[in-house]
Amino acid sequence: MDRRALLGGALGVSVLAATGGASARESTFDALLAELESDPDLVENAWTRRERQATRSIGQGTPSSRLISPRASDMIVRLEVSSQRRYERYYTRPIWPGGQSGVTIGIGYDLRFANENFLLRDWGELISAEMIDTLKSVLGLGRTDARDALPSVQSVEVPWAPALSQFAAFLPYPTKETEDAFPNCDDLNDDSFGALVSLVYNRGSSMSPNSERRREMREIRDLMRNKDFAPIPGKIREMKRIWTDPGSRGLVLRRELEAVLFEDGLAAQAAE
Repeated sequence: MDRRALLGGALGVSVLAATGGASARESTFDALLAELESDPDLVENAWTRRERQATRSIGQGTPSSRLISPRASDMIVRLEVSSQRRYERYYTRPIWPGGQSGVTIGIGYDLRFANENFLLRDWGELISAEMIDTLKSVLGLGRTDARDALPSVQSVEVPWAPALSQFAAFLPYPTKETEDAFPNCDDLNDDSFGALVSLVYNRGSSMSPNSERRREMREIRDLMRNKDFAPIPGKIREMKRIWTDPGSRGLVLRRELEAVLFEDGLAAQAAE
């Protein structure tokens, strides 16, 4: 299973991405990733702005057998932790991302949403039994309860390789959620499909008819149903209207990265 796994149009790059050909799109994508790595606050500020429906790296339901592209999986991972270097410096021990979050380990694994069965399934072969026992004490805790309990689990350490292994094992779950949410995913190549998986991973798959925040999600669903794929990157970019405060700029970057990656997939398919 692929264990690699990342970024945001108010940046003036969407025209270049759409008109500059494959090399320009690649340079745009890489430039956005480089901006993310150079400013890790973009990632951390986005942690407290996750939507209620979003997953927390704990697989539930039925996993998919389909793999997304390495570029897509790299993108998702780096949108969670910025880079391997950043992870190894700041995130190997449990953190509290703030807001409603619980104690979090690995790549976005929020123990507020886990139970003992999930913890053993996901980490039992990756970290010691002693660490598993330590983490049981913070299962289900969120908000200030999680913050206050954080010092009690600082003996736990999750190196980069086990973190990637757990996340790779988790990705098939949001992949299946994406397939269930959007029709005709099989008609997309792995880059375009991976962009949608990133979107669902971050925002969840709700299509609530009464929610203005979910408008573009519904529109993308309808475009997918009609196999009208070309307007979808624009719909992803339109979501940026939701995040307007300076601290949410990481989510704007994420939407641009997803849009560029979807466009790359369409261009690759057109060239076949």
